[in-house]
Amino acid sequence: MGLRPRWIPTAAIGSIWSGTCGQSGHWPLDQPFTARSLHALLAERIGRLDVASAHLAIEGFIAQPEPLAIWSQDYFQQLVQHMVAT
Repeated sequence: MGLRPRWIPTAAIGSIWSGTCGQSGHWPLDQPFTARSLHALLAERIGRLDVASAHLAIEGFIAQPEPLAIWSQDYFQQLVQHMVAT
């Protein structure tokens, strides 16, 4: 499936730091933050994502919510796979 999002919804990503970084949100100084680290954090968070709740949380803020129909955990995991560090 070709993915061509116009934007990546932050409501769907949520707080990717919650498990690894603890309440402060700071990345541990003894661990390098790499593209692989980011991908792992995103994959873990997306795995816990309640897509229906994320959809409901933002559909009232956009004029045409129909494109949100493609949202799923698989969709967001595919987006992460297409991310490239620059």
